[in-house]
Amino acid sequence: MDPLTHALLGASAAHLALGPRLGRHAWLLGAVGGVLPDADILIRSSADPLLAIQYHRHFTHALAFIPFGGAVAASPWLVRKRHRPNWRPILAATTIGYATHAVLDACTNYGTHLLWPFSPQRVAWHWITTIGPPLTLTLLIGLIIAVRRRSRLPA
Repeated sequence: MDPLTHALLGASAAHLALGPRLGRHAWLLGAVGGVLPDADILIRSSADPLLAIQYHRHFTHALAFIPFGGAVAASPWLVRKRHRPNWRPILAATTIGYATHAVLDACTNYGTHLLWPFSPQRVAWHWITTIGPPLTLTLLIGLIIAVRRRSRLPA
C-alpha cells in the first residue's frame, strides 16, 4: 500500500480512538505511526542487492513488533518535557497508527510477515491492490470531516 493511505488510515484510527483526549494532535501522531513501518526500506546492502526486498514488510510489520514500533514513533514527542505528562495517550495514538499499517498491508496481494518471529509465512488476504485511490480518497475525506468537526466526539 502507498504511504499516503497508510498515513491516512493511521491518522483516522488514532483520531477516532483518541481525538477527544488529544484533540487535533491525535491524527498527526497516528499518521507518523502509520508510515513508520515502511522505514524498513532503509535496510540495504551493497553486497546483497536483494536484501531490501527480503526485509521489506518483514519484522517492522509483525504483530509482535507493534508495541516497540509505537514507542519509536512516539519518541520524538516523549523526549520533550512538555509532552511527558501525556505520555500514555501519545504512545497509544502512535501505537494505534503503527498497528494499522501491518493490517492494511496484509490486505494486499503481497502480504506481510504478521506472525514473525513465530512463522516465516507472509499473510496476504488479497482484498485490495497496493494502490487504491477509492480507499485513499474515502479516508482523506473522512479524516478532514472528523478533524474539522467542533464536537468532542471523533466522528
